[in-house]
Amino acid sequence: MKIGQKLLLGAAALTLVPLVLTAGLLWQGANEMATQDIVEHTHTQLTALRDIKAQQIRDELDTRLSALKVLARTPSTIDAMKGFKGSFYNAAKELSGTSTDVQRQALARYVESQFNPEFAHRNPGKAPDLSEIVKSLDPNAVALQHQFIAENPNVLGEKQKLVAAPSAFAYNRVHAAAHPGLQQAQKLLGFYDIFLIDTETDQVVYTVFKELDFGSRLDVGIAAKSRLAQAYAQMKNARSRDDLYLSDFEPYLPSYNDQAAFAAVPLFDGDRQVGVLAMQYPIDKITATLNSGRTWGQIGLGRTGDAYLVGPDKLMRTDARDVLVSREDFLSAMGTRLSAEAQSMINHKKSSVGIVNAASHAVDEALSGRNDVSRFVDYRGVPMLGAYGPLNLNGLRWGIVVNLAQEESDAHLVTLKHTTFKRTVVVAAVVLVIAGALMFYFIRRFTSPIRQLHDVVKSVSQGRTNARSRLVDQDEVGELGRAFDALLDERIAQFQKAHAENEQLNNSVITLLQTVFALSNKDLTARADVTEDVIGTLSSSINQLSDETGRTLWQVREIADAVRLASEAVNTQAAQVDSTAQGERQALEH
Repeated sequence: MKIGQKLLLGAAALTLVPLVLTAGLLWQGANEMATQDIVEHTHTQLTALRDIKAQQIRDELDTRLSALKVLARTPSTIDAMKGFKGSFYNAAKELSGTSTDVQRQALARYVESQFNPEFAHRNPGKAPDLSEIVKSLDPNAVALQHQFIAENPNVLGEKQKLVAAPSAFAYNRVHAAAHPGLQQAQKLLGFYDIFLIDTETDQVVYTVFKELDFGSRLDVGIAAKSRLAQAYAQMKNARSRDDLYLSDFEPYLPSYNDQAAFAAVPLFDGDRQVGVLAMQYPIDKITATLNSGRTWGQIGLGRTGDAYLVGPDKLMRTDARDVLVSREDFLSAMGTRLSAEAQSMINHKKSSVGIVNAASHAVDEALSGRNDVSRFVDYRGVPMLGAYGPLNLNGLRWGIVVNLAQEESDAHLVTLKHTTFKRTVVVAAVVLVIAGALMFYFIRRFTSPIRQLHDVVKSVSQGRTNARSRLVDQDEVGELGRAFDALLDERIAQFQKAHAENEQLNNSVITLLQTVFALSNKDLTARADVTEDVIGTLSSSINQLSDETGRTLWQVREIADAVRLASEAVNTQAAQVDSTAQGERQALEH
């Protein structure tokens, strides 16, 4: 693997690993910070909404209760109370043209033909038997219920439209004078009904809505032991005109067992209490205040959030969002958590107030007086994130819960994590591309002179001795290149010098060998060239040897010639001696 590839891989590893670690840590840190911010924001939002809604409920109640106090101090209300008290107890006598029994029978027919069917429509079971209650009504109550309820030409639910009955009697005249103003007050102040109650007889001497509690007594009869009777009892012997009592919600039989709460204030004529003014609280107003007119999403409760009130019995005091949006889906989701009777009640009432037990950790904490935000499983078995706290309202100890499904509250976190992860990956990829490009550029810049040095070495090794790096960079590699070029120049010069010397030496050796060869062929005239190298010394020696050998051979030749001449002389002498000897022998022989 080439050094450039090694550097690129090393740089990539050194860049990629810290980048991945940094990106991962930054993503984790950003997630933790964002998660904390979102959680704190959600908690703050739910807490703020809880506090706002709690204050709005207080303001709603305070407004209506203050209006009730103002109405109690209005002279026309005091006059109406005195007028109704003065005329109520003469009604039977003034309407004696029709017997009390006939009136009671007509009233019983009204109960059977109108009240009971409406009760059955609003409740899962049939209406209770009211015959004994009708029988127990005193003649004045019977006479007035006959005139304003049984013989009222207006349909059920609109009996309040009758200002004056056809008959002429004192109560009718008072009613004709007072009813328009009180009915207008009931509408403007948003009350369900208004009651005037005689504290001397416990008799309800007037109501706007003209239900079966009109004319009844609160110690016995249809409204006895009801929240209205409770509120009245608290104000019957009031100490001050500023006294006020607010009851909790409870089914109220005259209103077809719908949930009803009552507020009562004393009526004073000077320093003397002449009666009690009570109003039936409109339950839908509290729910509407809590959900801002069913605009849950606009107040920060998204698709799954809800705000509701609970009483000490943990039953709802406002309608659940799911009940208002889709009762069928709500009942299906609740399943066995609701009894068959409760499910039927919700279907008939189209309400969860006083029916659904909202028990949960949040409700327990709220009713215990603690304000907090936490995760919990609500009465439907759904994991929720909610803010809760106590809500004390004129003696009522309720709890308020504002919550949002954890799935929805955490959806922002999941979305944020995905978005943050995608952005982290994109940023890391961009950084990696830029870093890669810069790495590639700088590695090429760094390895380019190295490659030049490599190419020079390769060229020199292939015999191109004139190859040089000629690097001009003012760094270590540039200095190395210039040093390498100088080294090459020096080494190649030495090589060339050595080569020349070798050539000369080779030539000298060849010449010497030729000379030796000539000498070996007895050419003693051959001489080797004497050079300045070591061969020159050897040539000089050989030349000297050749010279000495020539001189010696010459001397030998001269000696040989002398020996030859001597030999010839001896031979000549020997021949003469031999000839002499031959002659002497022959002479002897002869």
